[in-house]
Amino acid sequence: MRKAVYFMLSGAILAGMFFAVPVWSQNISGSVKGTVVDQAGAAVPMAKATLTNSATGLSFSADSNAAGIFVFPSVGAGTYTLTVEAPGFQRYVRASIALTSGEIRDLGTLALKLGEVKESVQVHDVATPLQLASGERSGLVSGSQLNDLALKGRDFLALTATLPGVIDTNSASRDTTSPSAIGGIYINGARTESKNFTVDGITDMDTGSNGQVHFEPNMDSIAEVKVLSSNYQAEYGRNAGGTISVITKGGGREFHGSGWWTHRHEEFNANNFFNNRSGLPRTPYRYNIAGFSAGGPVYVPHKFNIDRNKLFFFVSQEYTRQLVNYGTRYINMPSVLEREGDFSKSLDVSGSLILVKDPTTGRPFPGNIIPRARINSNGQAILNFYPKPNYIEPDPSLVNQRNYVIAASGSHPRRNDMIRTDVAPTDKLRGNFRWIRDIDTSLLPFQGNNFGIPFDHPNPGHGYAANVTYMVNPRALNEFILGKSWNSWLNYPSNPNQINRNLVNNLPQWFANTPSDPGNQREAADAALMPNIVFGGTPVNPPTLNINNQQHTNHNDTWDFIDNFSYVAGNHQFKTGVYLNLTDKVQVQGASWNGILNFARNSNNPNDSGHAYANALLGNFNTYSESTRDINFHAKYWGLEFFAQDNWRITRKLSLDYGVRFYHLSPQRDLNHTLAAFSQQAYDPAQAPRLYRPVLNNQGQRVGSDPLTGVQVPAPLIGAFVPGSGNFANGMIIGGVKGAPDGLYTIGALSVAPRLGFAYDISGKGSAVIRGGFGIFEDRFRQLINNNTTANPPVTYTPTAYYGNLDTFAQATGAIGPSSVSSIAPISGAKNPSVINYSLGIQKQLPIASVIDIAYVGNVSRHNVQTRNVNPIPLFAQFDPANIDPTTKGQPLPNNFYRPYMGFSDINNYEFASSANYNSLQISVQRRMTKNFGFGASFTFSKALGVASSYGDSVSSYFAPRSYNYGPLTFDRSKAFVLNYMYNLPDAGKTLGNRYLSAITGGWTLSGITSFISGAPFTPSFSTTVAQNITGSSDGPRITVFSNPRLDKGQKSFSRNFRTEAFGLTPVGSFGNAGVGILRGPGLNNWDMSLSKRFPVGLGERRTLQFRFEAYNAFNHTQFTSLDTAARYNPATGQQVNAAFGQFSSAAPARILSFALRFRF
Repeated sequence: MRKAVYFMLSGAILAGMFFAVPVWSQNISGSVKGTVVDQAGAAVPMAKATLTNSATGLSFSADSNAAGIFVFPSVGAGTYTLTVEAPGFQRYVRASIALTSGEIRDLGTLALKLGEVKESVQVHDVATPLQLASGERSGLVSGSQLNDLALKGRDFLALTATLPGVIDTNSASRDTTSPSAIGGIYINGARTESKNFTVDGITDMDTGSNGQVHFEPNMDSIAEVKVLSSNYQAEYGRNAGGTISVITKGGGREFHGSGWWTHRHEEFNANNFFNNRSGLPRTPYRYNIAGFSAGGPVYVPHKFNIDRNKLFFFVSQEYTRQLVNYGTRYINMPSVLEREGDFSKSLDVSGSLILVKDPTTGRPFPGNIIPRARINSNGQAILNFYPKPNYIEPDPSLVNQRNYVIAASGSHPRRNDMIRTDVAPTDKLRGNFRWIRDIDTSLLPFQGNNFGIPFDHPNPGHGYAANVTYMVNPRALNEFILGKSWNSWLNYPSNPNQINRNLVNNLPQWFANTPSDPGNQREAADAALMPNIVFGGTPVNPPTLNINNQQHTNHNDTWDFIDNFSYVAGNHQFKTGVYLNLTDKVQVQGASWNGILNFARNSNNPNDSGHAYANALLGNFNTYSESTRDINFHAKYWGLEFFAQDNWRITRKLSLDYGVRFYHLSPQRDLNHTLAAFSQQAYDPAQAPRLYRPVLNNQGQRVGSDPLTGVQVPAPLIGAFVPGSGNFANGMIIGGVKGAPDGLYTIGALSVAPRLGFAYDISGKGSAVIRGGFGIFEDRFRQLINNNTTANPPVTYTPTAYYGNLDTFAQATGAIGPSSVSSIAPISGAKNPSVINYSLGIQKQLPIASVIDIAYVGNVSRHNVQTRNVNPIPLFAQFDPANIDPTTKGQPLPNNFYRPYMGFSDINNYEFASSANYNSLQISVQRRMTKNFGFGASFTFSKALGVASSYGDSVSSYFAPRSYNYGPLTFDRSKAFVLNYMYNLPDAGKTLGNRYLSAITGGWTLSGITSFISGAPFTPSFSTTVAQNITGSSDGPRITVFSNPRLDKGQKSFSRNFRTEAFGLTPVGSFGNAGVGILRGPGLNNWDMSLSKRFPVGLGERRTLQFRFEAYNAFNHTQFTSLDTAARYNPATGQQVNAAFGQFSSAAPARILSFALRFRF
């Protein structure tokens, strides 16, 4: 029924539009309209309206129609002057009209006075206008805010949190711009990966995660930032969780520019609360950010572009230098004696000798020394690979745990380059081109290791956009936008020879390194890398080496093609458009192609010596595993969206915004066919492979046995597949192979998303307006959902050999057991995630040139991605006597013996099945910078509820998610108040007419951002001092709540933030009774402030030098960020034994000071 209504509404909209306009999206141009009347209120037709850009001098012309309405259908963001002329009337001039990107700006009723045209009436636009023409919910970060508000890392995305409905969970960590800057921003309760981010109309998102950008423009290259948050027009699409739109600066008729330098150093900072508590010094913290910008006309006096209104340029660069403190690592390396077989001085943490056992006799080696003849050359090469000890531990309690130390720090340079040109060859044809690049290179000293093998991490990002606007006639206009953005996310060893396989005698591999992406040079280089090496048990604190997924390639390219056609007919402003988005992504996945050698101590290993380093020296490993192939997927998808919409001014008071958007968001496909998923329909129980079951042999030893033939194998193979039995990939399908869908699922041909909004000017004078609307938005979800299916069988397996030797393992055959699978449930006609937005509110002009906006804003999302294990063991199955292991005392069999789909471990399906809702009261008061003062205050009272906060959140395998997993989402912040302000302080010298005093008292500006935000929801977890099986099922228990756990504010302290006694150990055989998000963590109370002084350079105000002093967390208020929420119970007594349970565990940075110099001209 709902679908039928959508199609009927969409059909009606299209019918009206297509009969009225030529058919021809993301939009960066806005529109300006108004109604010309005489002093009696009668319409004035054929009045000539001219709109002139104050910076470039470019102008647009339009005539009013019979109703007196004029429309400029496609105008770039900027500040404009409007002139209206009509015979018999004085000229009307309205200056300082600020238009934002995509804004439908209604100037209201413009009353002309009788008189000669040569006479003029001049007015200035209202500083903070009402939205009289549309029902969209949006917010603006203006150029004055970007210039004057203190931002610690010059990361403009921090300012989005000043808008109602926007929550930034990463506010404390924005020390620089970065690809991950977009993360942590939630718009009106939508998931962070569900928002779109565009620069000049072109998508700038890593499509793998939807949580990173390809590049982040520097603040001085940005004209404005606009956040579309709810029920906006049909011309906007791609994602359902809001859009952050950035418009870059262009040049103008005059030359303007800037240069800046900011400096931060730990010597100016206060120390962190926990450092003070532990007697530790301040953490190194060093940043320098410098840059410049310049823009103006491209002209040759008396020769080319004489009026300086045809061609413009703008350039900007920013350089970031930061010292990254990677910390100090202490490790227990193999000693020089141990590398030669002498363990006579190898002591455990208590100071006792670690006896090294001869596996052939079961007795310790004489003198605890391995004879030289028994030393394995491959094993010795492995020990000699590691650095030799360089440290003598002075602390007696740690003396046998640490003998090697390495401290690492390094620079992390970034550079942002931006060039833009704007051109207007004729009055009808205009365009611009923008190129931008991020250069980001860091050195990672502990990537996949803890002892200092550095990896280079270049992360370059690029993007360009071209925009061409052609005015067909005064009523028709076409805008075409073409762009591309791309990045690379790379890791590779700074010196590959440091981890070359020849350092461990070129240990053999089971499988040839067959490239999954032919021609990929990274995969060829992988073959030369050594295996991962694992030590464990004894000794403690060994080195780690995990490099299989550290040499990493990740390239992502996206292309956008956008065409919008606007047509004005009477009181209607029609627009149609098409948006085509293409993406290409190449990324390595985490298969263990290089092999993993595990020498950990294991009493079940007959070849174990009792010491991990001795095991390696003898050549005896606990396990060796290796994946059958290297996985590198090459993914593509495309999305086609088109729309039709109308902005209809029904009366002088009422405007209606209506339209419809159509989506076809194709599933991702992998050219290398590495996507694999489990299909319940393809699974055949008769093809399930047999598993070796536990039995006791004639000697009473626990071994594995083939349940069909009785053939016995060593105990480690219990639960592994019997070779040659059944189908190891029973039920698995590969995308694009044997008729399976390329992307593992299919979607419908077309989705329909109607939008509707209205604005009602209560008085007709533009002083108060009621606004509202609703809209349906579909979501292009992150590619990682598909990417995570690439290492599944039968694409790759990871066989494991047990208890072998380095000299002979190449001839061994590894065992394969049931795999844990990340899967997309193969669905025909799947529904993309979608959001229904709706709002109703009122805007009203207030005194002091400000506007208050009060609105209810809500949404409901459907078909969000969640994760669910579809192969859990039956409920309480581990307590079933039928599942008891006959070879152990009352212990259950391994889970894989009684799962519904035999032959698999957990099958974690990504499902389009999660729902959520958001309801809020949003209040904002805004005053754009006028007469030396501007501010914005926003308050949001909201609830974001659902069953999953992100695609990876698991819902219950046994109970209905709506009843078991429903609650506040992790990013829910029930109350948020954010105030930003800018105030040019009074100049006492100017008031007194004393220029010398004015040199001291003039040019001072105070600005800041103050935030009060409630904490994140949480429910305490628990563990037990002795392992205890409480649920006997695949899902673990929640804690049990006996009474109200909340404390009043006055009862809270550092060590007690909730009533810990209200919780208790959950009884065996139950799942606990705690709900989701029943408590709140610590909130935010933060004041960022800056004080600046401008000095004129030369005569006049055209050139100024500004010094700015910035203080973040200015009052050094300790802001705790997390709690110890993990109880620990003694099952014998039921007592909670974690003394830190309920106390604060971390805090946001203490006060940080920054100093900045800025030159403007």
